[in-house]
Amino acid sequence: IDPQTGDLYGTTTFGGNPACRNGCGVLYRLSSKGDFEVLHSFDDADDGRYPAGQLLRDKKGNFFGAATSGGPGLGGAIFEWTNKGKFKLLHAFSDSDGFQPQGGLLLGRDGNLYGATYSGGAHEYGTIFRLTPKGELITLYAFAGGNDGGYPSGNVVLAHGKVYGTTTWGGPDEDGVVYVVDANSGAQKVLHSFTGNDGEGPEAGLTM
Repeated sequence: IDPQTGDLYGTTTFGGNPACRNGCGVLYRLSSKGDFEVLHSFDDADDGRYPAGQLLRDKKGNFFGAATSGGPGLGGAIFEWTNKGKFKLLHAFSDSDGFQPQGGLLLGRDGNLYGATYSGGAHEYGTIFRLTPKGELITLYAFAGGNDGGYPSGNVVLAHGKVYGTTTWGGPDEDGVVYVVDANSGAQKVLHSFTGNDGEGPEAGLTM
């Protein structure tokens, strides 16, 4: 929401561009007066398709989000809708650096964006990443699908220089884990491994 105007912003996973099957999704604004406007219609090849997760707004009024697939690298993309009303592609994933970003993004005090990809990366089990304002992506951790977890889903939480989240797979019983990754060193630690009896396959992320 824009606190000055009361306008609401969001995305749809499908619809919009008729060139995409079922549409590639749109970015929209719903004004405080109830007027609806499509701000951007995703086209797959250039900017990705199927945006998901909550939009992130910074103090300058720029919005950030993720398209879960497609784009120049075919693995999804991170985008920005600037406070001047312009769409900007910040990073296109290509599987080697992650695939299918989802769960929304976080803005750190350092001005960088943080998030997770569901799959891809060095071991194909997903990644935790940091993205600079200039679009430089740094992979903080690549999941291996073993005791460290695999296929992170849902939003991540950033606190005191550490990224917290969950994976839907991995751990000794392959039922998912709760993890923490140091945003500076990239060191990963499993805080809890689910066993089935205490839960299985967490998908909704965490709240601190």
